[in-house]
Amino acid sequence: MSINTSTGEITPSTSTAGTYTVSYTIAALGGCSEVTTSTSVTITASPSSTISYTGSPFCKTLTTGQSVSQTGTTGGTYSSSPSSLSINASTGSITPATSTAGTYTVTYTIAASGGCLAISTTTSVTITTAPTATISYTGSPWCKTITTSRTVSRTGSSLGTYSASPAGLMISPSSGSINPSLSTTGTYTVSYTLAATGGCAAVVATATVTITAAPTATIGYVNSPYCTSITTAQSVSQTGTTGGVYSSSPSGLSINASTGAITPSTSIAGTYTVSYTIDASGGCAAVIKTTTVTITNCQGMIINNTISEHISPVEIEELALEEDSSSTLINQAIPMWKVSFDRNPFDESFSLSIENEIGSNLEVQIFNSSGLLLSTRYIRIEDLRDAEFGENIPSGVYFVLVKQGKNRETLRIIKH
Repeated sequence: MSINTSTGEITPSTSTAGTYTVSYTIAALGGCSEVTTSTSVTITASPSSTISYTGSPFCKTLTTGQSVSQTGTTGGTYSSSPSSLSINASTGSITPATSTAGTYTVTYTIAASGGCLAISTTTSVTITTAPTATISYTGSPWCKTITTSRTVSRTGSSLGTYSASPAGLMISPSSGSINPSLSTTGTYTVSYTLAATGGCAAVVATATVTITAAPTATIGYVNSPYCTSITTAQSVSQTGTTGGVYSSSPSGLSINASTGAITPSTSIAGTYTVSYTIDASGGCAAVIKTTTVTITNCQGMIINNTISEHISPVEIEELALEEDSSSTLINQAIPMWKVSFDRNPFDESFSLSIENEIGSNLEVQIFNSSGLLLSTRYIRIEDLRDAEFGENIPSGVYFVLVKQGKNRETLRIIKH
């Protein structure tokens, strides 16, 4: 203890804390004995403390108490300002889930004692609200033909980034907008990610979007025109998207709505537009593809004393007509005399050849698919090798009637 022996003054700051006995002594004098008196003096240590909260800021999702880190004098009490922090006054433990989000000053107060004044020490602690978000895309699925961006509907925090899985979706990481035309068809999971912050874990909101391929198709009837004498169904040549429905205009064509097959014998002769309709689906508009088909009343149609039967692209009907009868039809093939084309179909022109030819000249007539005579040409048999036909007719289906003596043959040919 720091004491002045003359005056008895004590200096606590330079003394060691503790309890002391102070003696005052009067020496013996004038035959009197020495006199001593004493008293007790206590020096107390000044209280001190530090406090902190490791891990602050705390997410409001935490339901367990978050303890204080405290050094120095114990036994103080804890308080906060403002008052909406859920804190234990004795232990200093904080419960984020029952606190209001915000930043607080926590005070640890040690009351006055032992001659020492009360002291307070403070620290700062923050409670943060967990980020939330939802996303959705109105209108999905989208057709790949869409070239304008499709926007996202988002609620909650705006600080996240967008991504998609699997790869192939053209999406903006910052805005979440999607361009269907630049994306690969398929179904995707779009994720909107809010990074971990303020003691809160990362948050991921998801939505599903689908990009669909636009339906496509082509249809055609390669053997059109068809004669009404054909009783078997004639199938359509169809490529692309299946599952469409067939129809025709005007009415009168016997067509299967599911398969597109046509039955000429139960159809009315005429030219029809056949439509193949694929319904709207997957965000894509309906698609309609068309082609033209012709049904011809060939049976019984007499062309220059020759009956025109239905002939397929690889089939030849050979007919002969007796010279002394212009009205009696004789359905008798003459296999020894035969007409052939050098090419069928043809692009510019075609030539003819005769098997087992006779010496007389040829008459070659070309008719359109409706039986209208387009041209007549007489050819010497010796000039047939160099003769070309069909140069001046447009693309289409035609019948060629070749006559030599009593021989007659009608052939079907196509010009591209």
